Amino acid sequence: AGSLDDDARKALAELGLEEFAKIESQDSYCAIFENGSVIDEERSSSESVSIVHNGATVSSGGYWCGNFASILIDEEGYSADYAVNERGVNIVVYNPKLDIVVDRACFDTCLNEVDLP
Repeated sequence: AGSLDDDARKALAELGLEEFAKIESQDSYCAIFENGSVIDEERSSSESVSIVHNGATVSSGGYWCGNFASILIDEEGYSADYAVNERGVNIVVYNPKLDIVVDRACFDTCLNEVDLP
């Protein structure tokens, strides 16, 4: 989480991502947004975390907890993992009305600077 300075942490907290604003290097973290609001978020430095909501299962294991990211979305009875599963924050944008994944990305928060697309 070296690339998250105080301004970035404040902005995350203002979005409702209180736990993300407190994240430390190698923590496990996951969250689900829906219609611009935080549905749930979990963070731990000692175990993996997971959230299940409306056919999606979001899981994270920080460096000491399995070192993985998984974003499973159930589409018409078939579950697929859309996480990029690289170091950092894995994000998947899903449109439930169209039942499609719109985009997915990973941002390496361990770097000193994060390059945004």
